[in-house]
Amino acid sequence: MERPQTVAEQVANVLREAIASGSLKAGTTLR
Repeated sequence: MERPQTVAEQVANVLREAIASGSLKAGTTLR
């Protein structure tokens, strides 16, 4: 059985998807 994802891993996955879709350009201004 796989261990459940941690919140950090879930966030990392979302960020990777955002980068892949190019939507991170708007998010970089939030840094």
